Amino acid sequence: IADTFQVEGMYRYMADAGRFTDCLTGHSWPVAMESANAELERAYLEARAEPGQPVRMRVLGRFLQYPRMDGAGTEEMLVVDEVVDVLSGDTASTAEISARRQTYERYIALPSLPAWIRGRFAAQREMLLTGPGTHPPAPTPRW
Repeated sequence: IADTFQVEGMYRYMADAGRFTDCLTGHSWPVAMESANAELERAYLEARAEPGQPVRMRVLGRFLQYPRMDGAGTEEMLVVDEVVDVLSGDTASTAEISARRQTYERYIALPSLPAWIRGRFAAQREMLLTGPGTHPPAPTPRW
């Protein structure tokens, strides 16, 4: 059983095939013709201004492997279980995809932990209680 998640992106329907492009990453997947696909197509046809124009949508879906249409093997497809929101033809978030992808690539190239810790830091002393209502003895001053 695949995990269901929410994704926002641009949906386009052309030549009896739907394709969904994630606004955050720019990844694109074919949309499986099952579950809420008919609802997705209806919402797209109502919101688009002209044929083939992408429409921004938020959907609940999951990924499943399906046999490829053009040959051997399988491909990952998005199965839409619910159309959460139709956000019209707003393409504002897709304009930033390449910048977000570059930032992400720089982030994953960073080392997992810093090689050196620079600067001063003071370790905090913890107060240990020896019993109910008691306190440890006060530190002796060093003169």
